[in-house]
Amino acid sequence: MCDRKPKGGWKMKFKGKTKWETNILVLSVLLVARCTITEGMEVACSFVMDSFASTGSIYFCRGTVVGDISNENVTAVNGTHAPGKGNKDVLGINLTSQRLEVFPTNMETFFPNLIAIFFFNNNITTVSRRHLAPFPRLNMLWLLQNRITSIDGDLFAGMTSLEAVSFETNNITHVGHELNLPIDGVVRLGGPCLRFADARTPDDVARLKLRLLDDCPPTISQIADSMRNQQNFLGNIVEINDQLRYLSNTVNEIRDVVATLRNDQSNLSNEVEELSNRLVYLDEMNDELEKMRIEQLNLVNRISYLEEDVIEDLINRILHLERIIENKVETEPVVSLIN
Repeated sequence: MCDRKPKGGWKMKFKGKTKWETNILVLSVLLVARCTITEGMEVACSFVMDSFASTGSIYFCRGTVVGDISNENVTAVNGTHAPGKGNKDVLGINLTSQRLEVFPTNMETFFPNLIAIFFFNNNITTVSRRHLAPFPRLNMLWLLQNRITSIDGDLFAGMTSLEAVSFETNNITHVGHELNLPIDGVVRLGGPCLRFADARTPDDVARLKLRLLDDCPPTISQIADSMRNQQNFLGNIVEINDQLRYLSNTVNEIRDVVATLRNDQSNLSNEVEELSNRLVYLDEMNDELEKMRIEQLNLVNRISYLEEDVIEDLINRILHLERIIENKVETEPVVSLIN
């Protein structure tokens, strides 16, 4: 561990020092500067591909911890990636035999997509929900050979992808009774309360849970946390019921609106049908009017023809009368002479 900067600051005097002493002082300053800046742990990664039965081949950081191993905050990650790879491609981290005293946090800042965490053969004493929550897709968690004393019941809450868990060779004496263990995978536990357990089937996991209740009973604080979670759950149920009631009322309102719309649609359909009938009637009337117009034109033509015939007939009659009159006039003097 590094000492913090002393009160009053660091004061260095190089005057009169030998070259060897000056080099030592410079190295000391650099070391102090590094220790002052590093408030937490750094991880130096060697990036490799590794293969597992449950995940296949994945991109891994095999890390070495630098800095304060008692400070859980990871402040930096260093290492040279394989070509075309970056931090987001890292799916697993392995910090084995690094003398870790705490479960490292803030790893999601550098490796947000972790599905495999291997921290075995360290001195970690505690792991809780907040450590695992940033990795909802976690598939493998190996914490064997540490100093963990208890496991909370909500440790794996919401982790539906978890398939392999190893807590063997720890100091486990208490386990929360609501611990949600993966039923399709491998679960290994070990400690003073349970020497060794290896569960690989749903039946094995069910039997293991019963053994944990008998051999590794929850602490009072774990029971209290469980009761608080249940109270929160009941509160959530009440809130959900309120939301369901609100949704039910909303659905009823929507149904009323739909019924009104359907009624309006029915009325509109009737009006459309009536308008359609009127249009048909208007079309029929238009046809009748067209027929009447044609008949009128025919009648006009007939009248025109009749007028021509009558006029012609009148003219012929007039001409005929004129001829008769002329003939009569011509014949009358002759008659008088004869007489």
